[in-house]
Amino acid sequence: EHPDFEPFFIEVKNLNALQIFWSKRQIEMAEAKGSRYCIALVLGESQTVRWILNPLEILKPLPKRVGWSWKTRSSSGEFDDFWHPKDSPPTGSADSFKAVVTIPPDFQDSLPEGIDYLEAVLNRGKQNLSSPG
Repeated sequence: EHPDFEPFFIEVKNLNALQIFWSKRQIEMAEAKGSRYCIALVLGESQTVRWILNPLEILKPLPKRVGWSWKTRSSSGEFDDFWHPKDSPPTGSADSFKAVVTIPPDFQDSLPEGIDYLEAVLNRGKQNLSSPG
C-alpha cells in the first residue's frame, strides 16, 4: 500500500446460477469506495474472472430483486411434502437486505477478463495521480 494511493477494494463473487447476492453492507462499501471498488466475478466451472468496475452503475440495468433479512428469524425454513413452507413468514420490520442480481451470459461476455485488465486499471490510476496537474 502506497501512502499516496487509497486502497482498491475487490469483492469476489462466484457465479454458478446466473445470479449474485450483493449484501447491504457490500452495496454501502461500493458507495463509500466509489471508483476504488470493483467486483471480481468468478464464472462457474471455468473459474474465469471477469471484472465489474463501478458496479453501482454497471449492474443498474440488469434484472434484480431484493431479499429481506430478519435478525430474529432465519429467512430459510423447511417445506412439507406438498412444497408448502412449514413455518409462517417472519413478521416485523426487516433488519437488512441483499440484492439478487441476474447476470445474463451476454452481459458476462461483455465484461473485461483476466488479471492483466485489473493491473492495467490500477497502473493507469497510479499514472494519473503521479502526473503533474
